[in-house]
Amino acid sequence: MKDFGKIFKILRESKNFSLREASEGTISMAQLSRFERGLSSVSIDSFFQCLDNINVLLDEFQAIYNNYTLTDDIRFNKELFEAYLNNNYLKLDKFLNDLEMEKLKYPNKKSLYLNSVIVKIVIYTCDQSRKVPKKDVNYLVDYLFSVEQWGRYELWLFINSVNVLTIDTLVTLSSEMLSRVQFYDELLENRRKVYQMLLNVVTICIESDCLAQALKFMKILDSLQLSEADIFERIILRFNKAFYSFKRGDKASMKLMLEYIDMLKRLDCIGTADKLFSSISDFVNM
Repeated sequence: MKDFGKIFKILRESKNFSLREASEGTISMAQLSRFERGLSSVSIDSFFQCLDNINVLLDEFQAIYNNYTLTDDIRFNKELFEAYLNNNYLKLDKFLNDLEMEKLKYPNKKSLYLNSVIVKIVIYTCDQSRKVPKKDVNYLVDYLFSVEQWGRYELWLFINSVNVLTIDTLVTLSSEMLSRVQFYDELLENRRKVYQMLLNVVTICIESDCLAQALKFMKILDSLQLSEADIFERIILRFNKAFYSFKRGDKASMKLMLEYIDMLKRLDCIGTADKLFSSISDFVNM
C-alpha cells in the first residue's frame, strides 16, 4: 500500500484538495498523512471513500498507478510482446530462465508456472522446432477451465496460448470466455482484450479452414462495436474478413489483405504487418 499512498497524494494535490477534505467522514487527517507517506495502511472502505472525496474513480486511480509504478506484471507483458514481435530469442530465453529460477524458490506459486508456459508458447510461435510440452499446455487449459470468473490475467493467458490449442479446445474456451470474463461489457480494458482474443481466434480458425467457426466469431466481433478510435483492431478485423473471403474462393480478396498490411506499416505497426504477411505468404502468388 506504500505506493498507493504516494499516488493518492499526487492526485489529491493535483486537484487542490486538502488533507481535511480528502479524509472527511472516513479517517483522521493524521491517518491519511501517514498513509500518503507510506507509514501505515488504510482499510479498503476508507480508501474508496477517500478516492470519492477527491472525485477519482477506482479505474482512474488504477490507470495512473500503473503509469507511475510500471508494475512487474505490466513490464513483463510489455517486454514479452516486444521480444515476440522482434523475434528476440535471447530475451525470450532469459524470461524463461528467470521464471524457472523463480519456480525453484516459490514452487507453490501458480502464476510462475503459468507465466513460464506462456513464454514457452511465445518461443514456439517464433520457432516451431521448440515444442511446448503437452503437460504444460494441459496445465494451462485446466487452469482456465477451473476459473469461474476470468479477469485480465486469464484473458492474457488465453490470448497468448491460442497457437498451441486444438481447434476444439480453442472454440470451447472462446465460448466460455464470453460468459466468464468479469464485466467485459462495462470495463473498457477487458472489452478490448476480449476483442483482441476473438481476433486471434478468427485468424486461427481461418488458417485451419474452420470457416464456419470463423464466421461465428466475426459476427460476435461485429456486435461488440468498438469505437472509431480503435483503428488497429478495425484493420485486423477487416484483414480477417478478407482472408475469410479468400479462403472461400474470392481470389480478389488478396489485394485487400495486402492493402491492410500496408495500412499497418504506415501506422508503424511493422511487427504485426510482418506477422500477417507471413500468414498469407504461401497464397500471395496464387
